[in-house]
Amino acid sequence: LALVTAGLATGCDDAPPFGRVCVARGAVQWVVAFTPLALCWAALAWHFHRTLAARQKATQEAWRHDHGAQRGSAEVLDALTAAPAEQRLKYVGQVLQIMKDFPDKGVIQQKGCAALEAICRAKKGNPAQVQRAGAVPVVLAALEAHHRVRAVQHAGLA
Repeated sequence: LALVTAGLATGCDDAPPFGRVCVARGAVQWVVAFTPLALCWAALAWHFHRTLAARQKATQEAWRHDHGAQRGSAEVLDALTAAPAEQRLKYVGQVLQIMKDFPDKGVIQQKGCAALEAICRAKKGNPAQVQRAGAVPVVLAALEAHHRVRAVQHAGLA
């Protein structure tokens, strides 16, 4: 393949090793000549992309199963419900991120739903802002994932 590619890049040879293959001089000759190199670069880029994606997925999975992170997240959610009412709204994004980080942990989902309820009940305009922040799909996902956990269902529907 390398000999044919080199032959195409330089033009027609009088005695090529695999037979006479000629491509008209110009842009077509260069495209045909450098296609194998471009394919090699594309395969290498794809390999690095897949490797990076696999590492990121492994890191996310390790984070989801980290008991210290789960405990810390539960403490943050508990502390939020005790925070002053006027300051609760600014933590909506953090609550939603914690719920997204631990979708398979019922305790985290229950505490997250309770924290969202506390935020909504804190001030009159908060429910609309919580909805705009994207809480509805996260709460629905928690309700669907933990349909047999009564505490999650109660907190999510409150």
